[in-house]
Amino acid sequence: MTTPSRTRLAIMLAVTIALGLGSRARGLPAAVHLYVGDVLWGVMWVLLLALARPQTPRRWLLLGGLAIGWGIELSQLIDHPTLHAIRQTRPGALLLGRGFLWSDMVCVGLGVVLGVGLSSPPAPRGPRRCSL
Repeated sequence: MTTPSRTRLAIMLAVTIALGLGSRARGLPAAVHLYVGDVLWGVMWVLLLALARPQTPRRWLLLGGLAIGWGIELSQLIDHPTLHAIRQTRPGALLLGRGFLWSDMVCVGLGVVLGVGLSSPPAPRGPRRCSL
């Protein structure tokens, strides 16, 4: 498996965060507001994991990204005053979300899969044989 460079991962992470924040801008179609940010949020977690440990195997990036992303999404079902207070702030809302939706779980899962593909290129293949 080839190891991605930390510089490449950091650039991809910065672009992902910028696109995610941009997906919340006014004037964009409703589908962008509802889904694109959650997909990019899933990508972000994988890129953070890969940046922390670039040699992590793809399966662990996938499992780690799903555990973090889905864990935070499921935490939105917890009714606790401290969590509500955190979620009322802009950074808290961006990091923890505000309300649970099953569609968010699907979008985060898709984002994690996309993030794994972006963060860790497939292993180089051996020489190809031509059979006629």
